[in-house]
Amino acid sequence: MTTVTLGGSIHSALTHFALLGLAEIAESTFGAGVTLGWSDAAVPRAWVEVPGASEDEVAQAVLDAARTESPRDWPSVRLTYASGATVSPFSPRIKAIDTDKHPNDWEKHQAERHIVFDALLEAGDWTELRWLDALGEASYWHVANNVRQPDRGASRWEMVSRQHGREFVSNRYSLICKEVARWPKKQVIDGVTGVQVRDVIGKQKTASRSSTGLTPPGPADNALVFCALRGIAAFPLAHRVEEINATPGAWPATVLHPKSMLLPVPTAPVTPARLRSVLVSSQLADLHTAMMTIDSDQENRKSLALEADAARAWLAARMCRAVVRFPILKAGSDSAPERQVLEGEVHLNVR
Repeated sequence: MTTVTLGGSIHSALTHFALLGLAEIAESTFGAGVTLGWSDAAVPRAWVEVPGASEDEVAQAVLDAARTESPRDWPSVRLTYASGATVSPFSPRIKAIDTDKHPNDWEKHQAERHIVFDALLEAGDWTELRWLDALGEASYWHVANNVRQPDRGASRWEMVSRQHGREFVSNRYSLICKEVARWPKKQVIDGVTGVQVRDVIGKQKTASRSSTGLTPPGPADNALVFCALRGIAAFPLAHRVEEINATPGAWPATVLHPKSMLLPVPTAPVTPARLRSVLVSSQLADLHTAMMTIDSDQENRKSLALEADAARAWLAARMCRAVVRFPILKAGSDSAPERQVLEGEVHLNVR
């Protein structure tokens, strides 16, 4: 049995997402029995416990997950649309399709996606399918004020900067995969556990965006970032036809740029499935709403306090003795806004 203790702080969303992603990678490789959690200490540390595997084998699992070989070769797929833009059809935020002027683009876009989905289904790769589903997709069926709103179908936690036409798969995920896939196993473990911070993609610059919005700008180890991006799978979208897709952990749930993220902190071993069920629970959402509105909503203050207490008790009964609330900064320009998750604050569910 191996316990991998992650580097990084409980106050960093990057650490939380990397914990979820590493657990997902380990479970898909080694099967049931993988657990994760946080140490119940003055300085909590995130950990993943993997029965029947060595540290080297866990590192190899990360390397294998980063390799884009069939049927997981979709990160290399690019389509050129009638607008002239060439992008990945798997990036959930793109502006390449104008379905009013070029309706055939939509059919081509969906056909390319379905080829990959069918191959993953045939291979029984449910882990990859779950991740792609949680990432979301460009939703050209969403319209507001007679203008199409494709970004409404994307996960709120896909936060790559869109400046100069960048998109998530081509300009971040595929680059991270290519880089990490060629690392030696020790380098992977050193990066995940915080022994080193090797930001090849961001060139170790103070303005590096390698963390993809999960921290403010700054160097981020690429192996840790890869695990964190895989952690998006733990936040499945609630797909909606007319309204913006709902992303677990985001508040408000009905806006493109949320102001806050709320994540649970299990202080006893839980399975990835159990933690996913907490992330999508109404109790976590109710607590988030209460925390964000109780001071301003005097009329409903008492009912919000009761809802918050009930939610905290429910979470504590499921080994989550605390939650962390992260403010989200909307930076950048109006044409290319950029979300950055700031340092989080721990709130106890038990007194």
